[in-house]
Amino acid sequence: VYQMVSERQTHLEACIYSSHCTGALLTIPHERHPVVKWHADGLNCSISTDDPGVMQSTLTEEYERARKEGLSNDDLVELCFKAARSSFLPEDEKKELIAKLNQIHQTDH
Repeated sequence: VYQMVSERQTHLEACIYSSHCTGALLTIPHERHPVVKWHADGLNCSISTDDPGVMQSTLTEEYERARKEGLSNDDLVELCFKAARSSFLPEDEKKELIAKLNQIHQTDH
């Protein structure tokens, strides 16, 4: 399945807080949240929140958790672009969002 996700560039969203709260990570041996490996392996993934009304976690808090897991600010920027490219926005709005992100981050992804 992992290879298929990689080959198809299927987008995976990681909700670090939710993974810990639900015990999802207790069943697999790990040192860090799997999103660190996903990113290192070049998978199409991003950081997200689970239901904020239930999990009471913001995206800013998720990014802080991701930093504690070992992702750098540059990694998080790259994941942000992956999220934008994988969004369900209409293509013109998606291009506009990516252009805004390029302007904010002074890059050309």
